[in-house]
Amino acid sequence: MDINSTDNLHYETVADVPLKNLVIGGMSAMFFSCIIVGLLLPFMLVLIIPVALFLMIFLACSLAFGEMSSRKAQSIANRHLSSPGKTKLQVIEQVGDKSALVMNDWGVVFCSVGKRPVELSWDEIAQVEEPQVKVLVVRDRNNANFKLDLAVAKRFFLVTASMFSKISSRCNFDINPLTGQSLLEQKLRTEPREWKGLWGHFKVSSEGVEFNDKKIHWDVLQNVDETVADADPDPGMLGKIYSLHFKAPGTSFTAKSDQLEGGYDLLKRLTAEKCPQATSFAGDAQTPRDIAYDEFCLLQELLDVPTPLNKRKAAYLERYYFYMLQLIRRFKFKFYPQVRRFLEDYAKVLRFMGREAEAKQLDEFVPD
Repeated sequence: MDINSTDNLHYETVADVPLKNLVIGGMSAMFFSCIIVGLLLPFMLVLIIPVALFLMIFLACSLAFGEMSSRKAQSIANRHLSSPGKTKLQVIEQVGDKSALVMNDWGVVFCSVGKRPVELSWDEIAQVEEPQVKVLVVRDRNNANFKLDLAVAKRFFLVTASMFSKISSRCNFDINPLTGQSLLEQKLRTEPREWKGLWGHFKVSSEGVEFNDKKIHWDVLQNVDETVADADPDPGMLGKIYSLHFKAPGTSFTAKSDQLEGGYDLLKRLTAEKCPQATSFAGDAQTPRDIAYDEFCLLQELLDVPTPLNKRKAAYLERYYFYMLQLIRRFKFKFYPQVRRFLEDYAKVLRFMGREAEAKQLDEFVPD
């Protein structure tokens, strides 16, 4: 695998993890936890052991359900190949605790515990939309669709890059996964974004923004201020409410985060791209680089387990590390401390695997 390549973001091979190992691991943890609790806290046996038992069983079942969904999706996807097991594209991504997404040269398979598997060849997919950040809606030619919430997946850009490599003309993403460039302005030319509710009707298009019967064109927009307030003192309300205040000569209106149903961050990004000189935000609008960097840091945190390297562990880490390196190249990360530490960790894994030449390349690599 060439670490200097940026063409392989969506290609990988995943080794199977024995299902019995997951179940045995979860049950072993449960067993030893119960012994420790029983020895150290005998006066709390009635409370602690049932709670520990429940948590460990839940953990073991979650691991097992995720692996079962993954294996089922792989089996279905392989059956559709003309030559079983032979595919250039092979992506296996667990989505949450109970679901898995598999893509190969035939198409897409999505399995979730308790639900009927979704099986679509690339030719059957009519469109893939991204209505919200990291949420995909896959629509087939019969206009049926299923929703993929990839906010709970580890490698969102692996999924979008894989789809883009097969059906780029039918992918309507917010970010081009092969260049790292935003596509929001391009999408606005043919696809205005709208939100409706009892509070009214808000719309953003290539011409401007509208709230009910008020409209402000981008070229006359004076400024957009952001304010933050506590949610109403209602037991069902938690957190903060963010507001964008749009102002132009003779016209002004406000868009609130609790009204836009997950679209507030999208509106903020669109406004920052269309009129960067007019914005005054309480917090920066996320750029494609910010979104990719957040995913990079999440992966680094999940993989930062201080265990000795062995053959299986090194292969597992290298698969994710290669993907993270492509994120650095594609989205042009700066040389943050987290990036420096990642490069050192990746080089260590490559040296353990006997790939000294690639490790030296990482030693000399400096992000843009």
